[in-house]
Amino acid sequence: MDATQIGVIVEDGIVTLTGHVSVDGDKFEAERLARRIYGVRAVADDIEVQIPDPHQRTDAEIAAAALAAPRRSARLWYAAAKDQERPFT
Repeated sequence: MDATQIGVIVEDGIVTLTGHVSVDGDKFEAERLARRIYGVRAVADDIEVQIPDPHQRTDAEIAAAALAAPRRSARLWYAAAKDQERPFT
């Protein structure tokens, strides 16, 4: 479980859990751990389960792809041009 994705608010013995996790088990584990703390009277679980999209890219991955795109395009164009060259006969 990535605890950095979970927020905790406590008021009058009531714990509110917020944030998001990628699997149901992490959500249930966070609630279970909150209930074990002395003085907790109730837990409001507002954690959302967000199943990761295998095609979703991070901002860093998108930026790296954007930087590489002009070089890749130039290499592909050059390779295609080389394939088109024919000796004069």
